[in-house]
Parts: sequence; structure tokens; C-alpha cells
Amino acid sequence: MPTIISFRSVSRGAGASTLATTFAKETAKLKAKVLFIEANLVSPSLATNTGFTHPTKNFLNLVNQGSNSYKITNYIVTKEDMDKKTSNQLWGMDLLSVPKSQGKYDQVKLEDPSSWIEKFMSTLKELAYDYVVIDIPTELDEFTSYPIITGSDQVISVVEGKPKSLMEFRNEKMWLLENNLSFEETLVINKHEKDYQGDIAEFINEMPYLPIPYDPFRVREEWLLKIGSDLIDLKIQSLQASLGVQGVGYVEKPKSPIRNLLSFVR
Repeated sequence: MPTIISFRSVSRGAGASTLATTFAKETAKLKAKVLFIEANLVSPSLATNTGFTHPTKNFLNLVNQGSNSYKITNYIVTKEDMDKKTSNQLWGMDLLSVPKSQGKYDQVKLEDPSSWIEKFMSTLKELAYDYVVIDIPTELDEFTSYPIITGSDQVISVVEGKPKSLMEFRNEKMWLLENNLSFEETLVINKHEKDYQGDIAEFINEMPYLPIPYDPFRVREEWLLKIGSDLIDLKIQSLQASLGVQGVGYVEKPKSPIRNLLSFVR
């Protein structure tokens, strides 16, 4: 039975999708069998960020099969469906993602979304993976949000280190608690600024969190269609260790003098 780990954020642009794909990649590096699911039909990004897309094996086509009998593995992309370069970049993890040029709710044809997502989550538990990593949309709903959140073994909430994002997280957290929607949660503050860590702690009522500083080298990796970056990979390995993902071991690469200086400044 796989461990299901979901990534979400309260606002777009916080970096939840980037961290989710990086987490899946870093976990696959450990030789674990990993399935990455892009359940974000509102703002999918994997095809754009990696250049990989599949016209038939994808999450949207799976959804549109409805609650009738289907075999989920028929829609999962494996390394046999990828070119060698893409497979190496993904470190052998499998994909169930949204195809490029698609990914709008108006393309979903479901009569009973609640039944479908219930069946989907129960089916995931039967798959032969060590970890299933899911990227879910920012918008909370009863289709690809609440059922996935409550059906996950761990939820990673990604918040940008800005007052507006932190306030949205705090307000949403209170609303979820008031409506008895509780789940195992780890908070990540992305683009974290050390100078404001006291203010951040006050905003989130001293809730423990993992800080990930802004990485100016991430843009370069995006242009190269790569997942994560040296700094993000390192921080994700810390997250893996805190969640008990087995076999985590980071061997630090030699840094350039410029990168060392930037690390010192941070």
C-alpha cells in the first residue's frame, strides 16, 4: 500500500507544484517506486515545465471515463512511454498528469464527481507504488480538493513568505478546523526571508514549518525544463527526512564562489 502525500497552497504562485514535482523526483532518486499525479485541472503546469505531455494517457481522460469500470494503470505514463532524456530527468517515476493545452474544468464530463473521486482514492491504495505524490489545485472543492486532502497520509501546505499569503493560510486553517476537516499537515514557507521569521511565526501562531529561501538560480532551471534546483532539492531532502522517507542522504556538490557568497548572504 503506497503512502499518499499531497501538496497544496492557499494562493497561486506559492510554488506548490514545483515542490511537489521535486519531492516526487527526489523520492524516485532513492529507488522508491513513485507515481506523480497532477490533479490540478485548474492550473496544470507539468507539461509546460518539463516539455512532456501524452495525448491519451493522462488524468483528464481518466476522469472522463466516469465511474464506470476502468483500469487506472491504462492512463499512467511509464518510462516506456517517454524518451530517454525525459525518463532520466524524472528518475524513473511514473506520471498521471494533465496534457498540454488541456486542463479546464469545463472539459470534465462527470455526472457524479463524488463517487468518482471516492473510487479513485481507494484505487490508489491498491497500486504497487511506494509513494503517490499528488499536486492538487489551490481552489477548495468537493472533487479534487477535500477528498484528496482527507484521503492523504500527509498534506504539505505551501505558503509564500508574504503577509497576504500567510493571512490567507491562517484564515483557511481556522475555517477547516471549524468545519472539522483535520488532516496530517506539514507547513512549508516558500521564498522564506530570514529577516521576517519573527513576523512569520506570529502570523501562523508559532506553528512549526520548513523554510525554503528564494533561489535566484531556479529561473535558469526553468529555462532548461528541469525540475527543482540544487537549493530546492536540498530542502526537499530535509522534508523527506522529517516525513520518514527512507534512505535520504545528500552529498553536497561543490559550489561556485558566487553561489557560496549568496549562501553566506542568506
